[in-house]
Amino acid sequence: MEVFRKGMRNDFTYGMVITQLCRVGGMKEAFELLREMKRRGYKWKEGLNLFDEMSRNGILPDSFTFNALIEAFLKEGMVGKGDELLGQMIRRGIVLDTNTYNSLMDGYGSLGKMNKVVNVLKAMVYAGYKPAAVTYSVLVNGYCKSEKIDLAMKLFDQTQEKGLILAVRSHTALIEGLCKSHNIATEKEVFHSLTETEVGPDTSTCNIIIHVICGEGGLEEAEEVLGEMVRRDIKPDKVTYTNIMYWYILQAKMKATLKVFNSMRNAGIVPTVVTYTVLIFGYCKCLKIDEAIELFHEMREKGLRPDVITYTILIDGLCKSGNLTAAKELFHSITEAGVEPNVVMYNVLIRGLCLGGLLAEANELHLEMEKKVSLIKLVQLVEWGVPLCCLEINTERRAVKTALSSGGLAQAEVGVGVDAAGVFVATSAVNGIFGPD
Repeated sequence: MEVFRKGMRNDFTYGMVITQLCRVGGMKEAFELLREMKRRGYKWKEGLNLFDEMSRNGILPDSFTFNALIEAFLKEGMVGKGDELLGQMIRRGIVLDTNTYNSLMDGYGSLGKMNKVVNVLKAMVYAGYKPAAVTYSVLVNGYCKSEKIDLAMKLFDQTQEKGLILAVRSHTALIEGLCKSHNIATEKEVFHSLTETEVGPDTSTCNIIIHVICGEGGLEEAEEVLGEMVRRDIKPDKVTYTNIMYWYILQAKMKATLKVFNSMRNAGIVPTVVTYTVLIFGYCKCLKIDEAIELFHEMREKGLRPDVITYTILIDGLCKSGNLTAAKELFHSITEAGVEPNVVMYNVLIRGLCLGGLLAEANELHLEMEKKVSLIKLVQLVEWGVPLCCLEINTERRAVKTALSSGGLAQAEVGVGVDAAGVFVATSAVNGIFGPD
């Protein structure tokens, strides 16, 4: 076992060693490795190999082996295989324990099959097992996954009354669900209750609550949460910092934004394409185009590839600052960078040309968009598996023409154009950035 003590572990090594142990009768050691695999998050394939090897050798797997495999199969969405193993377990007279029931509920819950979860819970109680914190955590996760937040909250309240502490991921799922249902007050209560437990929040939980606080305009409070994260040794990540930066930018507070950006760098976190894009958006919003261009070049020098949103923001900034020549040059250079223009980008530049009085160029670009974007969207939709009979490219074309002829460029620029399959071009992030002035 020297290879494992030295930390040299991978899927192949585990599988090879487990198989050899089974062949020479070392089932105890094979079981230990299976447990090790589960702790380290390896998937079901090698566990299944062990199961098959045991069956061939006439060795009866124990409840741990069945539990590990059932949980893995269900998390992979392989319900039939999980049910088959459960049936084998029952037929062989292996007693289902709390781990079996929790594994079943967790697996079914992750697939949104809450009716099955409830049936398993009833069977568990009937078998004489009392639901513990792990069971409640599994149930809360399942109800949140199924967007049944009211039921998840009822269970959460029960755990509070019983003095049980849910897992961090259950708190995070509940907070995220409350955020989606716009129940901000309750969300903060759940977060506060988590901070008072010995478990405490993790980075993902804090990121969600920071996003909510920022959305309410409480940027100072968000920075307090950030400070509390550092004090509790909860590592802020790129999402934490970029989120706060974005909301400062929406309030046109570039000085505060740069302060957060520097804190991010000082913490050793490498800025991503999204981080740079947010900063470029901030400078463009303040019409500090030189600084935006400087950042654009900096990110490329660091090996980061600007995406379609980055280019669109910079083109929009150049147009609004009156530098249409640079905007056109940047637009025509993007295909060489491996980026395809989309409806939003075309409409940003068309709007800029119209407002700059270059109507002939705007019309020419509009005609180009009719051909190119429709083809791009068609290719994308086919790749996504949408049948050709569902598509109606002319729907988008009519929407853009209507927007142009009526002067409704504010609508056109957020990516109007829903085809018959219901695929919307613009993301919510771009939609927020390119709203009416």
